[in-house]
Amino acid sequence: VNAQSNFDHMGNSMVTLLHVGTGQGWIDVMLAIVSSVGVNKQPRPNSRVYLSLLIVTFVALSNFVLLNLCIGVLIDSYMAARHEFDGVDLLSWEERHWVTLQRRVFFEPKLVLPPEAAL
Repeated sequence: VNAQSNFDHMGNSMVTLLHVGTGQGWIDVMLAIVSSVGVNKQPRPNSRVYLSLLIVTFVALSNFVLLNLCIGVLIDSYMAARHEFDGVDLLSWEERHWVTLQRRVFFEPKLVLPPEAAL
């Protein structure tokens, strides 16, 4: 009987990669892959240790992608809410540029020069 997470056909492979990519049970899958020998043969522990690098790399990259995706969604939601709050949603590109320039002119702190006697 094969393990629950296996690569016997495409459906199981996709589910297994999804589990490994999300970090759920990836160690069990890695141990099964490292112990695999061939079709209809008994698993031998640590017979393919080099395959563990493949799984660890896949886990690291997929978690990195998932983290960046979540951060991207958060930033996009924040920017959409900010534009909606600012009332900039309905403006054209030129009008947005004009509003941005006006905000920079009026709300930017003024440059204070030291008195001439201090120089």
